[in-house]
Amino acid sequence: MALILSVINGAIADKNSKIYSRGDKLKIEESIKIGRVGGSDLSLIIPREYGRVSKEHCKIDKHLLGGWTLCDLNSTNGTYVRIRGTLLRLTKEELKLEKDDVISLVKEVDLQVIEL
Repeated sequence: MALILSVINGAIADKNSKIYSRGDKLKIEESIKIGRVGGSDLSLIIPREYGRVSKEHCKIDKHLLGGWTLCDLNSTNGTYVRIRGTLLRLTKEELKLEKDDVISLVKEVDLQVIEL
């Protein structure tokens, strides 16, 4: 089953340079890496003053038995998830994603889990 993310703040681009911005939905069907332009499945588009995006910032993994997890890849500025109103900074441990979780990257890009 696919993971559907909605961009609620900022912008992100895929490998084909398609840009997704506020209100757009991304359909994720396999594990991906998010990071700086060039080496990732999804690249953050942000002004430099908001913070630096690591080359491999975080990853979203699809599991064979179902479900999706998010893991920070030792990024400089961190990967955060807002779960039921609480903002958590991720470590290298995987966090199981749930509907309505919000993934926050470098202060300016927020992606909400719409569907799992």
